[in-house]
This record gives sequence, structure tokens and C-alpha cells, in this order.
Amino acid sequence: YDSSDRTVYDFEADFGGIAYNYSTAALQHNTQTLSDILRYNASYNSLFFADKIFHFHPGVYGTEITDFELVINGTLRFHRPNETYVNHYNRPEPCILIEDSTDLLVTSPDPADTAVD
Repeated sequence: YDSSDRTVYDFEADFGGIAYNYSTAALQHNTQTLSDILRYNASYNSLFFADKIFHFHPGVYGTEITDFELVINGTLRFHRPNETYVNHYNRPEPCILIEDSTDLLVTSPDPADTAVD
């Protein structure tokens, strides 16, 4: 598979991700949206986060993803609810968990390369 054939999706523009809003509704929306992307649209694609702050609850989950690139130019900020949920290991839910997957690449620009003079 040639990685240059990946479709690049924008979290905000293509999937309705909500930036700069950490209301309960926005947290739930962003969390569910990212989970759905990892479940249904990740393999052989790229997901781009613009230089903005996106807020989530922990518990984003993906499995059996192949050849996926996650490009984070902004900030993904996770907020634990007042009641912390635990997983089957009796630990707090991870922010993002991706299992049984191959060829995953997570990139983010070096802040020194993006500094404004």
C-alpha cells in the first residue's frame, strides 16, 4: 500500500469536531466522533487536527486499524469526569487506546519549527 494514496481528513471540517469548547456536550461529541473515526474511517487514511484546542473525555478506542496517520498540529486535551471510570484492569480509562493495529504514525510539529518571531 502506498501511503501517498491516503485520504486526509480534517477532524473539524470533515467530521464536525468542536474546537475551544469544553462543555459537556462538546466533550461527548468530540469523544464519540474520534472513536467513530477510529472505528470506521481510520485504516488507510490520515486524520488532521488544526492548530486549535480540542477537548475530549478519556475512553477513545480503536482496534484493527491498518496504515493510519494521526497529525496533531494543535492540542488534544482530555478531561476526566468527576467520577473516574475504571477499565477491566481496575485502572482509570486511558485517553486513547488503540489495540491490534499495524502501521500507525502519530506526528506533531516541533514547536521550535512553528515559533513566531
